[in-house]
Amino acid sequence: MHENPNLSRRATSFARHCLASALLLVLVLSIFSVAGCRRSANVKGKTLRVVFSAAPDAIDTFGYRMVDILREQGIDVKVTLADGGSKAVQAILAGQADIGASQLDDVINGGLVAFALSRPKNTYAMVVQKNIKTMADLKGKVIGEADPGSAVNVISDAVMEKNGLPASQVKHVSIGGNGARAAALVAGKVDAIWTYGSNYLKLRAAGFPTLTTVPKELPGIHDDMWCAKKEWLDKNGDLAVAVAKAQLQAAKWFREKPEEWLKLAAEKVDGLDQNVAKELYTVLKDMDAYPLNGLMTADTVMDTFNFLSKAGAVPNKPMDSWATLKYMDQARKELGIK
Repeated sequence: MHENPNLSRRATSFARHCLASALLLVLVLSIFSVAGCRRSANVKGKTLRVVFSAAPDAIDTFGYRMVDILREQGIDVKVTLADGGSKAVQAILAGQADIGASQLDDVINGGLVAFALSRPKNTYAMVVQKNIKTMADLKGKVIGEADPGSAVNVISDAVMEKNGLPASQVKHVSIGGNGARAAALVAGKVDAIWTYGSNYLKLRAAGFPTLTTVPKELPGIHDDMWCAKKEWLDKNGDLAVAVAKAQLQAAKWFREKPEEWLKLAAEKVDGLDQNVAKELYTVLKDMDAYPLNGLMTADTVMDTFNFLSKAGAVPNKPMDSWATLKYMDQARKELGIK
């Protein structure tokens, strides 16, 4: 039997083509692998000092997961807690932290730049003493407020004005952070507070009524944002992208792994009642508190700014002086999120 020379040549050509394609594929995969390793090498071994704007609270479990994700990449993350957004900003300005979680008014008034979100949606609720039934009942009563200048105080006044109660007709007492305000309400020192997270659920379980909520009154307002000095961002863009990616990855984790969320919440918050934790998880999930796309866009950031500006809480400054989207946009690109 004679071999067909044409078929032999075709087979040889085909084999060479397959070999060349295989080598090209290996080369391409190697390039991507090296690029991926290079990205990891950029942040591995680096130190990131993080300050949260609240004492341990289950609502910050999302942020705690972000920290774990960063540590899994080899970043040495050092965490401190500040009871109030203004204190978190002070820690950054004093050089005690690189990034912090705080509300936009604190960010702008502190001369910092927001670059990602710690709590994409504002979940504050107004909780009151049991004898208060309507907003009108607050006339002449005492409102336990956050530190002076905090966004929640601006929100409080705006909501009361919206419901026909001038802020001048209530008594304002500065209490401090979320936990301190909740304790003041329980002790009967104030008649109403704005609160969130497990403190909110504990008060609700104890029979304190919810008068209203920010999602109901002022939908679309961001809560805590990750912020830093502009100089730090300019020098540490790789870490800023890593933080933004951690936000997106934590959002997916929150949605897909509720049992891990509950476990982490229990580890971070001493004495956390698991029924309270489960209820909080359900509330946050129903609110879509952590959208998979990160939520942060020019429109959402400006909506929050415009609200604060209208209330006189922040000066009129261009967005590029107090916020940047480039790290979040890069994070979305690297993770294939639109």
